[in-house]
Amino acid sequence: MALNLGKLVLLVGTLVFTAACGDSSGPGQGSIRGAYTLVSFNGSAVPASYVQEGVTIRVNSGSLTLNSGNTFSTVSDLTVLIPGQPPLQNAGRCSGTFTQNGMSVLFRTTATSDCEASSDTGSWDGADTITLVVETLQFVFRK
Repeated sequence: MALNLGKLVLLVGTLVFTAACGDSSGPGQGSIRGAYTLVSFNGSAVPASYVQEGVTIRVNSGSLTLNSGNTFSTVSDLTVLIPGQPPLQNAGRCSGTFTQNGMSVLFRTTATSDCEASSDTGSWDGADTITLVVETLQFVFRK
């Protein structure tokens, strides 16, 4: 399924902002709370690019903070490259709530001018990595 450009920019921006989780770690497990950095986008080290219909979206950086109270906040930096036009910088912040069930996490992003409302499922490795896959896009965050 092809995404239109506006949806693609919002989706990538939202997903860079979205990976966040709650803490239900048991004995011997680390805490999921803390600061994470986006390290991989679609299998490539960040900065990394996604191309659709001649438009390139470069994911320059991303970070997220997992807070107590089942909330998260994120910051990302994207560049949109459309042939024949100057590069468009897109930096934004998103936030929302999350629910963790074991290693599975449901992320609920709140709609803002920077973010599309969404509900997406990700996974935590029990240590320092959170992975989120939506449609064909994969984001890996690490403490």
